[in-house]
Amino acid sequence: MRRPGVVLLVLALALLAAGVALSGTTHRSGCHAAHSCPSDHHSYVWFDAAGQGWDCAKVGAPEVTAADTRRIYYDGLAYQCHRAGGSQTPTCGVEAWAVKTLSDSAAHEVDLRPRLTTVEALAALRAPGNIGTRMPGAEMRTWRIRVRLLWQKLEGDSDVHLVVADPRTGRTMIAELPSPGCVGAAAGVASQMASARRAIARACGPPTTSFTRLSGTATIDGVAFFDFAHGQRGAAGNEVELHPVLRFTPGPGRC
Repeated sequence: MRRPGVVLLVLALALLAAGVALSGTTHRSGCHAAHSCPSDHHSYVWFDAAGQGWDCAKVGAPEVTAADTRRIYYDGLAYQCHRAGGSQTPTCGVEAWAVKTLSDSAAHEVDLRPRLTTVEALAALRAPGNIGTRMPGAEMRTWRIRVRLLWQKLEGDSDVHLVVADPRTGRTMIAELPSPGCVGAAAGVASQMASARRAIARACGPPTTSFTRLSGTATIDGVAFFDFAHGQRGAAGNEVELHPVLRFTPGPGRC
């Protein structure tokens, strides 16, 4: 008969081995294996869609240090990160940037429940008199549109500039997807923006700094924003955009 102490020792060693194996399997699987999501424990550098590298640890992990000053949300999880090189350092926007990223003082009043509409209907709205400040009406609501995909481009402010068209009339407008590294919105909304950005990258490939022709269809949720006219490709006549996009759902097939 085995002694109780020996049995306990064998059991403890077995549990330890199983834990190590499970930990290794977990780390080798999914996005951690491909380094396509932030690291939980500063074990590798993750690159965002703009090419910026981030050295991260999950919020609450013992590896978080004072150098980790940038909060990044990915798949609903929060990470503390610091810059770690990259082929392109993100440059975030300035003009009305808080409004464009739902970080302004009125953002908490925006209705996040999407209302089904069309590109044609949004492009027919009257622009507010004050551009760059969130105004009552369309800019306080989230809209859902079904579109044809035309073009995408990575802009200098690290947004993905997406040109879409009304499937029935062909009328165009712009939708913008901010870089997670340039967003200071509340956690839930920031996570939605990051998820939308990942969804378009999966469906249409990573954006480049030149316009890439797209095909196919998608359903897009986003908050309306009226920009000023500055010659952007695909802009609606009234300069309405969905900025930011909160959800991107590709149609059948690929872009």
